[in-house]
Amino acid sequence: VSGKWVYHQYNYRRAISPDGEWEVQHISLPWGGTCAEAKGISIVEALVPAECFRYESYPGHSPESVEYFWHIKNENKTNSKIASEKGKRGLMSASLESASERVAIAERCQKEVHIAAESKSWTCGSTCGEGEYNGFALYPNRFIVNITSHINFYLSRGVEVTALLSLRDRSISERIKFGEYCLTPEKGKAEDELALLLMEEAMKNHGELKSKGKPHVVPVSYEGMMEFKEVYLMKLYKQLGINSTYVPTFEDGNKKYVKDMAEMSFKKAPKWSGWDTRAFKQKAKPTKPKESLLAKKVITVFGPESSGTTFLTTAVAQAIGIATPRKGLSRQAMSDDGEWEIQHLSLPWGWECEKDKNIDVIEALVPEECFRYERDPSIPEKRAADIFFKLAKKNHQHEGQSPQTESIWDPSKYAQDPEEMEKILKRCRHEAKISKENDKWTCGAGCGGGEYNGFALYPLRFSVNITSHIEWYLSRGVDIKVVVSMRDRTISSKSKLHGHCHIEDVGIKEDEVALDIMKEAIKKYGTGGSRLGSLPGDTSGKERVIAVSYEGMIQMGEAYLFDLYHQLGINSTFVPSFEDGNKKYIADVDAATLAKQKRQVG
Repeated sequence: VSGKWVYHQYNYRRAISPDGEWEVQHISLPWGGTCAEAKGISIVEALVPAECFRYESYPGHSPESVEYFWHIKNENKTNSKIASEKGKRGLMSASLESASERVAIAERCQKEVHIAAESKSWTCGSTCGEGEYNGFALYPNRFIVNITSHINFYLSRGVEVTALLSLRDRSISERIKFGEYCLTPEKGKAEDELALLLMEEAMKNHGELKSKGKPHVVPVSYEGMMEFKEVYLMKLYKQLGINSTYVPTFEDGNKKYVKDMAEMSFKKAPKWSGWDTRAFKQKAKPTKPKESLLAKKVITVFGPESSGTTFLTTAVAQAIGIATPRKGLSRQAMSDDGEWEIQHLSLPWGWECEKDKNIDVIEALVPEECFRYERDPSIPEKRAADIFFKLAKKNHQHEGQSPQTESIWDPSKYAQDPEEMEKILKRCRHEAKISKENDKWTCGAGCGGGEYNGFALYPLRFSVNITSHIEWYLSRGVDIKVVVSMRDRTISSKSKLHGHCHIEDVGIKEDEVALDIMKEAIKKYGTGGSRLGSLPGDTSGKERVIAVSYEGMIQMGEAYLFDLYHQLGINSTFVPSFEDGNKKYIADVDAATLAKQKRQVG
């Protein structure tokens, strides 16, 4: 686009920079002709340089001309002139190379790329060409590249290589594939299963977990790219070592595949701020008094409502040994030894949304002992939460009274013992540095005054600024990392409208605020963030904000999860059950549409 790259007109597989410094390769899994014509699933070792690549069915022709012919053939299946053998011979003969040209190219491939049939030290990447094609790698008409061996092929030749794994909602990508690229669903599903296995293997062998420095495999979320746009892209550029400000146009290709709310059938009651995680069966153990209100390490999971934060938080909690109730971790919990605290905050968190209410953005989520709702600070947070969610069920869809006036908020029933409360307040003032009188430290939210000095007071529904949340903990000597959960925007918005906020325009505004908060945090504390290492408590220089794809987690399972554990400094093999919550939102393929597509292509 910017004129810095050289493209072959019909080569969709790669682009190379004029100075030979960079090459970008593009390979779908699988790549090539239609699945109907393929005899089986062919796996090859690597994608070799363009000059050394040939299709085994037409080794004397440039791959670009072969692919262009396939394209013309498929686009014009009913056009007898183009589909005729005469047209085929004319197109293919025009792309024939001279013998001298072919010999010159083959010699370079043998010497520079080490592709030779007689070599015992080097592999060819695919089938080794012989005779006049010695030096070329010959490929089936439709093939899948083994990502692990592809990386090893280039590393063995002294080339720095990074594989980007493009992750997209499985149901949507299957729908597109079966409509455009493979009209035989059985074959298509088998190909996709194999592709996922190869991607998982590559992540395990060359991802974050096994990397000693820069990983050779980087998963990239399509949904995350559409949601965070240039912020996500710039983060990717930094990971790849690319110095660029180029930003393309972003258009969400998923939106048209998601059902309208009228098509949805919700049989179960909504879930309030992420309370349901049936995949986790470990029972919560009784907690013992904490030696310190501040853990040594904090992991906070943020994301818009209905973005998969509950599942992700509960998985990470169990991986670090924090027992969680069957319904999932609510907001925060600490390990028995005080080493870890896991925090879970949807953006926003709390009571249902209400019309004509400002969106409250708070500085930080403080230790749970120091947290109180400003509605009545005398009620301990967990008791208030119980009331809170009972009311949420009772007042479903905004019927009934708001918690502001509900009689169940009777402090005489739920207020904490004054002596017990004063002990907690002292600890909050001394250990967490929360005090209205202290000018050096901030409270994280509204500072409690008088008898509540030491508490941070929160509104009933609020979002937390991730950047200031990180800095609040770093300033207190806590090693904090943040995970931001990304999920298809259209799907999470529809789920939120059903379960968390029934006022559409309010929900949209809340999500926009949440995205702005997450983007700012990625810019400042993500890969190469502008604020990394700027505070005394931040000496590692490593990213503190990690973006996680819900679709990637569901698609790649434990391989994706173990990479996340590694980034968070967690040594665990805990694997939850994975259940795709997106599937029910994807519209089914219309039978008439499928029949029409089959007539056009087949």
